[in-house]
Amino acid sequence: MITVAMACQALTLAGIAGLLEASGIYKIGIRSSSGNDLIKQLQQSHTLPDLCIIGARPEGIDGYNTMQQIRTYWPQLKTVVLTSLHSPVALMLMMHYGAQGYTSLSNREELLLENLALVHDGYSCYPQDLSRQLNAMLKNRKRRQGICIFSQKELEVMHLLCRHYAIKQIAGELNVCECTINIHLKHLYEKLTVSNKQELLACLYEAGFDMSKKIIPPPVRHHILYRSALADA
Repeated sequence: MITVAMACQALTLAGIAGLLEASGIYKIGIRSSSGNDLIKQLQQSHTLPDLCIIGARPEGIDGYNTMQQIRTYWPQLKTVVLTSLHSPVALMLMMHYGAQGYTSLSNREELLLENLALVHDGYSCYPQDLSRQLNAMLKNRKRRQGICIFSQKELEVMHLLCRHYAIKQIAGELNVCECTINIHLKHLYEKLTVSNKQELLACLYEAGFDMSKKIIPPPVRHHILYRSALADA
């Protein structure tokens, strides 16, 4: 029996938990509609689950911050993102935090169960069309295999932009000069193939960034490396 921890919106949680338990293969050890509560339950658990399923938009902290905490405390925990977000940027961000799987809520039940089984068995599983788009975004770039996709400061800049901070305010919040923020923005434009702040914000909105919440910095900086062979997803 494969034990599973889940953090998804309530309706998704009920439907997917029922599907997994009906398969006779999975046992739901932790179920929560809140990212905060998932982290708390994992901290209190004596044994880690075999697999963790995270929605992109659970209650409390969003899926990105939930993944960040999991990668910091339990880097060995196999994780799958279950989402309706069909965005190469969302895939890039979740991969940055170490998600081994990224699967759509619209998938057939058989395909969803197959994707979960692949991740449990140690494989990475990403949608082929998003993988191709992501490869195209990263083509001919130096930031490829073995290099962290985003720095912690770049992530902080993205979240502050989403909260409608001006460059001067971001510089004050991060205690750096405005020139440094402009350099971070230039790198983000290159990585996300956009040309200005408006396009960057539109890109992040499509990827499901929580505009209202501040990013939670990990207690230890944990660099997650970009995986090669996306085309094999």
